[in-house]
Amino acid sequence: MDEIQEKHKEVHESYNNFLKNGLSETQVIKKILKKIFKRESIFGRLTQGDISRQNLIISLLNWQLKN
Repeated sequence: MDEIQEKHKEVHESYNNFLKNGLSETQVIKKILKKIFKRESIFGRLTQGDISRQNLIISLLNWQLKN
């Protein structure tokens, strides 16, 4: 659970930093994917994105940080 919470915080911090650079949300998500995971997993490709790191990033962004 600690690893997920760390990724959650990292995703939100990266998202805010990349948005400041004027990137679109799609570009930001791709940049976060490269920064944190380097690339998409084989499962992402085999499931056509249904079980993907990109979907994990989107879910973590939808999950609000506790202050």
